[in-house]
Amino acid sequence: MVFGNSSTPFTFFSSTLPGFSDPAIAIACSRAGGCGVCDLEFVADLGVATSNLEQLARYTRTAFAVRLKASGGTFLRELSAAFPDRLSTILLTIADPAELAQTVALLRPLGRT
Repeated sequence: MVFGNSSTPFTFFSSTLPGFSDPAIAIACSRAGGCGVCDLEFVADLGVATSNLEQLARYTRTAFAVRLKASGGTFLRELSAAFPDRLSTILLTIADPAELAQTVALLRPLGRT
């Protein structure tokens, strides 16, 4: 997306609210040409998380992102099996750098940035 007189592309990012399971803000951002971010950092229910990502994939036509805890363990492993094709970016939050390395090793083969 290019704005004003600039020839430099600029991408808007908009995130859902942490702890809330409604992906509407991320959907709206993606529909407006930005990158919608579904914040699942504090979501512990795999069904809710999967549903949010499915809604993003269903109601958008562009790539989108997800924010997750790097210490997600089993939850992250199970959720990654359900990642939609257009999920292009994964934002990780960390408390322990060692967990980050393990999580990146888990996600790297999926081809997401």
